[in-house]
Amino acid sequence: MRIAIATADGNVSEHFGHCPEFTVSEVEDGTIKETRTVPNDAGGPRVVTGLRADVVIAGGIGAGAKRVLEDNGIKVITGASGPVDQVLRDFVAGKLVSSGSLCDHSGQHHGHGHHGGDCAGGRCACADGR
Repeated sequence: MRIAIATADGNVSEHFGHCPEFTVSEVEDGTIKETRTVPNDAGGPRVVTGLRADVVIAGGIGAGAKRVLEDNGIKVITGASGPVDQVLRDFVAGKLVSSGSLCDHSGQHHGHGHHGGDCAGGRCACADGR
């Protein structure tokens, strides 16, 4: 499985479309095999589909980008925040679920200091609800 995490300064980016890079990890049988960074120089959805990612993790994402990714068979997980390496480990361990929230470009940002992210509707991206 190939996972692409929207990244800014070693943390999950609050917004998929504005991240400077993606952290791309190959995961096989629950083990992280390889991780690399890829610049987001061609626009988020084009970069991720070109990488043939299976999953995208971000703090937030616009409805259009989410639709493009899902139309290409890519699972989208939103509401994540915190250090990329911890979020990746949480995902591999099955502890990360999507908040399902979308960016509305109103200036509202995601994340609340934990790898949980946006708690809209009372549902965080972390399994423990923080």
